Amino acid sequence: MRLVYNDVTLQDWSVDAAVNASDFFHAAIMKAAEQVVKEAMEDEDTQLQFPAEWGDLGDGYSKTKPKDPLDLYLRVRITEDYDTDPVYKFNLRDALRFVLQEGFCGNEISQSLKSLAEDIDKAMIHKKGSPDE
Repeated sequence: MRLVYNDVTLQDWSVDAAVNASDFFHAAIMKAAEQVVKEAMEDEDTQLQFPAEWGDLGDGYSKTKPKDPLDLYLRVRITEDYDTDPVYKFNLRDALRFVLQEGFCGNEISQSLKSLAEDIDKAMIHKKGSPDE
């Protein structure tokens, strides 16, 4: 992932573990935490995943199949072991509904999604083998 806007800053945060530290150490702790967050988010192994791609095998982490194929996982690379990295879930459908309900960019999003759906359909036809090939 690539940072697009605003550097990671924790200057307005207070962490219980650092509350009793002197101002100098508190600032150092927060600066170190900022660096960890930034590096984790920019790591090539931090990624968005479509857990539905695993099909009947589950979601890539468990044997539970996602309820919605538009569920997305954000795996944040902060450990040395892939299996212990934190994974967050959000739903693309819900995000799009929110944007459309608020009236933001409905036409642009609609056109882009139609184009994407066409690309997906073409890819699926080629994957299955088409007499048109």
